[in-house]
Amino acid sequence: MNLAKEKASGRLVAIKELHIPNVLKLNKKEAVIREGKILEKLRGKPFIIELYVRFREKEALYFVFENCKHGTLAKLMQIKVKFEPELAKCVAA
Repeated sequence: MNLAKEKASGRLVAIKELHIPNVLKLNKKEAVIREGKILEKLRGKPFIIELYVRFREKEALYFVFENCKHGTLAKLMQIKVKFEPELAKCVAA
């Protein structure tokens, strides 16, 4: 994930970039399509990171998300041994 600032609003967004040749090489095309559809259906739901937009350029797919202060679950697990109850609720959601 990369962090970027939206020009119009100045808000921080997270951008997930998927290189199409890698997706095809790893046979993940259907998983990526499914991920996009699921995230679009979950728009506006509480406790779910908001997907603002997804788009494709010649060699890559991009998912633009709401920026999550704590980053990904995997990253958070690397730095936290124990989750406080409130953080655990948020992560579990």
